[in-house]
Amino acid sequence: MGPLCFLILINDALTNTPHRWKYVDDCTVAVSLSNKNPDYSALQTTLNSLQEWSAEILRSAKMLGVTVDDQLTWKLHVTATVRSAAYRLYMLRRLKSLGTPADELKGIYITFILPKLMYASPVWSSSLTCTQQQQLENVQKRACRIILGPAYTDYDHALSTLDLPTLATRHQAALIKIGRGLLRHSRLRNLLPLNAPLPIHTTRHKRGHATQGPRN
Repeated sequence: MGPLCFLILINDALTNTPHRWKYVDDCTVAVSLSNKNPDYSALQTTLNSLQEWSAEILRSAKMLGVTVDDQLTWKLHVTATVRSAAYRLYMLRRLKSLGTPADELKGIYITFILPKLMYASPVWSSSLTCTQQQQLENVQKRACRIILGPAYTDYDHALSTLDLPTLATRHQAALIKIGRGLLRHSRLRNLLPLNAPLPIHTTRHKRGHATQGPRN
């Protein structure tokens, strides 16, 4: 994904220059010149344009659906995520008004709203502030209120009734899952600290006996 992400970032460089070719971190510009009387002004204009483009400062950037700001916080990403997920709560309200049962509303929440709150969470969930985590949790709380209606008393009771974990629990589980995957990968394991534990694997013999041991 590295080369592709880089291409996305430089895609708008020199878009008004007809004779240019870009690939990964390489950009080539061509200008037609007369051998007898070469005029480099067109090339200089192009280079000046490229210099102006490279001097642009962005306060935030969205990469593969994740917004990062120039302070390396998740404030903008959480705000956008909450807004997008909360917008879909109208779906639950409408279906609730039509008499849709709670179990079906729960399924709709899990299918259409929860993915918004979980998208790429291993990237940002471990760096959330308490306020940001609560902002996300409030979306699920509102969903529980809609699903249960008059039966809603408090958030903990709603989670128990609907058999739903908190978003913080889901985020933690996603982190653990990706961490275990890295531990089992011979090359990607290098992304983890040197003191990361070795994964435990299970080997099943023909007679059904299982043994466990570290996996290198």
